[in-house]
Amino acid sequence: MGESQTRICISMYLLIMRILFISQYYPPEIGAAANRIGYFAEYMAKAGHEVSVLTSVPNYPEGKIYSGFKNKFTVHQQNGVTVYRTRIFFTQKTGALSRLAHYLSFVSLSHFSHRKIPKPDVIIATSPPLFTGIIGVLFKKRWKVKLITDIRDIWPDSAQSVGMVKNRGLLKQGQRLANWIYKNSDHLTVTSPGIQKNLPHNVHKKISIIPNAAELELFRPDINAQHIQKQWNLKNKFVVLYTGNLGLAQAPEIFIKAAEELKNEKDILFLMVGSGVFLPQLQEQAQQKNLTNITFTGIQSRAHMPEFVASANVCIIPYKAADTFRRTYPSKMFDYMAGAKPIIINLEGEASELIEKAKCGLLAKEEDAHDLAQKILELKAHPDHAKKMGQAGRKFVEKNFRREVVAKNFEALLLTR
Repeated sequence: MGESQTRICISMYLLIMRILFISQYYPPEIGAAANRIGYFAEYMAKAGHEVSVLTSVPNYPEGKIYSGFKNKFTVHQQNGVTVYRTRIFFTQKTGALSRLAHYLSFVSLSHFSHRKIPKPDVIIATSPPLFTGIIGVLFKKRWKVKLITDIRDIWPDSAQSVGMVKNRGLLKQGQRLANWIYKNSDHLTVTSPGIQKNLPHNVHKKISIIPNAAELELFRPDINAQHIQKQWNLKNKFVVLYTGNLGLAQAPEIFIKAAEELKNEKDILFLMVGSGVFLPQLQEQAQQKNLTNITFTGIQSRAHMPEFVASANVCIIPYKAADTFRRTYPSKMFDYMAGAKPIIINLEGEASELIEKAKCGLLAKEEDAHDLAQKILELKAHPDHAKKMGQAGRKFVEKNFRREVVAKNFEALLLTR
């Protein structure tokens, strides 16, 4: 038995592992990838494992380096996790070539970092972007260790759905890359049953569902939100909240159209908490239409999200009407449910079915601003019913989607694969 096999056997016996996460996004960045991998990494570290993360200099979603960071390779400790940050080409442009250069710069610059990272027992590479899987496979082959690929959305399908990539040749190459990554992964984790169903049948036997879940201690119904209400002039307002990226997948133009539909409802305020490539465009449209019932806060830290959710009367989950988004569980859905807020979603699929099962929200017609506005008015007119929906959502995630339980299941998967 070689040295590497001996160390893995000893580690397994002691139930302690060296775990390397590879994610292009990581806290203090916000968004689904950073939230998911950030929580799992810190959970594994608290459980006693030696955890490291390979990521980029934080710049998402605005394409600007965060204050306190420089665009160079660094190593630092963050809540018990060793974080290796690579340089990256960052861009504020939305074009396919700029995005591709951004993603591939992380792959190429991460490729040389293996000399500075201790050999792990297992690698978890999260996608999208799909290209992180390249690093995972290369490191797996170099170190001869296990690779788990964590799939939060299927690329290149989702990139095609939002119009990010239209070239058929590139899409075909992207599918070949995805299949190569799946083939070379020892196991795959997905965030919803819908994603599992849409992956190639020849990999179904090595798939486990590890969903996004609710941070029940962070998002609570009893949070005092007076500071946020005062800061953003929310007092005596019926607040319609959206949190997260303002990008291609979210069909963000629906915010403007719905706000325009409800501009005569003086007490209704759309609160858009987040940033992204479409933020300047949305702000300009709101100004041109003289909409005073929509407020853009820009990017906000994850720590402040519970107060924003507590300030809301209803939370919305908008999506572009594309099949690729029908199979996902958006992470913000669990934040809203944990905060006991009723939800309006405008896309039939896995998420709407879960909301219907939990009896915690309404389904609006796809990309229909008028119907979205009518659903908002419906909840406003029936506050007791809206409150019951919010309470039902909280109870549902308490029973079915506790984040620490999901993380524990993920840990058990790592120890048995």
